[in-house]
Amino acid sequence: MNYDALLLYVSEVGEGNWTQFKRASAAVQCDAAIAARVLSALGHAEFAWDGEARWAVCPPALSALPRQPQPAVILCGQRPPALLEDMRAAAARLELGLTEHPQAGGPSVIQISAARADMLEQLADDLRVRLIPHAAEYLASSLPSLDTLVATSPACARPVVPPIAAFDPATRQWLEVSQISGDGLYEYENFYPDYRLLLGGQWRLVGKEIGIYSLLDPSAWTYIPERQDLRIGARLLPPPLYQRALVLCSGYLATFDGADRHWVYRDVPPAIVGALGRKLKQSV
Repeated sequence: MNYDALLLYVSEVGEGNWTQFKRASAAVQCDAAIAARVLSALGHAEFAWDGEARWAVCPPALSALPRQPQPAVILCGQRPPALLEDMRAAAARLELGLTEHPQAGGPSVIQISAARADMLEQLADDLRVRLIPHAAEYLASSLPSLDTLVATSPACARPVVPPIAAFDPATRQWLEVSQISGDGLYEYENFYPDYRLLLGGQWRLVGKEIGIYSLLDPSAWTYIPERQDLRIGARLLPPPLYQRALVLCSGYLATFDGADRHWVYRDVPPAIVGALGRKLKQSV
């Protein structure tokens, strides 16, 4: 799986439809649905599932990391080779620390640190990219609540074809099904991810994570404050923009702990955990 090559592709092409993205993902041996979640969580690309599914790369930006020993940012969004060359040259000229860390399951993390915050402002000016201070905090505070996410998901008619799977909130597992059995979240066969939520007789076309959290009890999250680790059960990653707020705390995707089957987000300040937990009805 070559996520750096996939990020280079979306950086050069700019935007496209889901079929194009699936072909590009297959060419670098990435699962398209997973790749979409990864690039969205890292702030590199946006995906729209209404009507014809489409994607677009985000403009390059330097996103400030919270609670670092010294001012630090990560590079999000478009990553053309020319920008990377200019960034390396500018970082050397300004005597900034620039590191490129490979990560499993995603493109490399590019982090720049400085002795003073104004040096990062100078870097952004030199590169003509936006510097976003307090990015994770701002996103966490501005995201809508779970009730709003469900209420604003488009209503849809009862599907005429049978579902292929349903989410069981008791076991937190996806089960193969061939018929509707009451309120719940159902997956349908389609060219792109297709999830339908039935609640109180109302069908809605939802993102998978929104549907899951609308059915979950409040115990899916565990926070370890002394390490600032947020642990979330397997198959229970939050909606994409909530993932992005957590990722922007460190620049890294969640890692999977197979010992107790939990995803782990690192370096997440308590205020961000609290804000997101309240919005998704999770007790931490």
